Amino acid sequence: MNIAVIGLGVQGKKRKAFLGNSCTVTVDPISSMAKYKSIEQVPQNSFDAAFVCTPDSVKLKIIEYLIKNRKHVLCEKPLSFTKSTDFDDFEAKANQNQVLLYTAYNHNFEQSVNDAKKLIDKKFLGEIYQVRIFYGNGTARVVSNSSWRDSGLGVISDLGSHCISMIKYWFPDLEFSLKLGSYDSFETISPDSSILISTNTSPRIFIDVTLCSWKNTFRAEITGENGVINIHGLNKWGESKLIIQKRILPSGIPSEDISVYKAGDKTWQLEHDHFLYSVKHKLPTNLALDKFIFNTLNSISLGKA
Repeated sequence: MNIAVIGLGVQGKKRKAFLGNSCTVTVDPISSMAKYKSIEQVPQNSFDAAFVCTPDSVKLKIIEYLIKNRKHVLCEKPLSFTKSTDFDDFEAKANQNQVLLYTAYNHNFEQSVNDAKKLIDKKFLGEIYQVRIFYGNGTARVVSNSSWRDSGLGVISDLGSHCISMIKYWFPDLEFSLKLGSYDSFETISPDSSILISTNTSPRIFIDVTLCSWKNTFRAEITGENGVINIHGLNKWGESKLIIQKRILPSGIPSEDISVYKAGDKTWQLEHDHFLYSVKHKLPTNLALDKFIFNTLNSISLGKA
């Protein structure tokens, strides 16, 4: 499949390097590395699919053009439209034109995240009480130097969307909303640190995201009546661990089973393979997750912290 990379910012450059010879077209209105300034300039027969790695403000127009011209689309997260019903409209248009519109949430392809899901599906934890996720990196200064990134909900949308996607991957049927526990703008105009808490939800959800964690850190803790599942780290940063703790009753130090995953990010390849598989087997576009994330984030008002 010949793929166009639209937008040669941080993610676009990574996608281009990863795709190798599969990337036959590059588009960016500013970058000298790009062959074309706009997607409308690109000959239709030169690509079959596009990876959209642009600011949110121009995504809708580009995706609409691609679907109209029957091109498959992988879009960097989050998929943000103007209103909730746009997701229904774009899903219908994509399926009508028999193309796939897919949003990349590569962390769901981490082996530790997948192994945690297997344990959840097997009911290893019994009743699940709470899910806590901390996701931090140190990119506050990078974001502050980018006007389009330093806007809106900031880190809440950037890293928070990953966390929401992961929770929905673990618990597909779980419906929840989030309230703003706190937010700060230490080095940016938009929030660069925030705590989100679910409302009237079992399990209870706590999400802590920040761009002011000078050592990149990811932790997830899923606690149930029979024990705890812990995830430490993401493989893009180095070694990661899955720690399974089995509860001792009535109390005591739990037994532990630790799985260690070697450094090396395989998630992009796995997600790329998933995208190609979905296209090959003509799987329909389903934007239910994207709509849920949009509605969840859209309900958060910075005035209510």
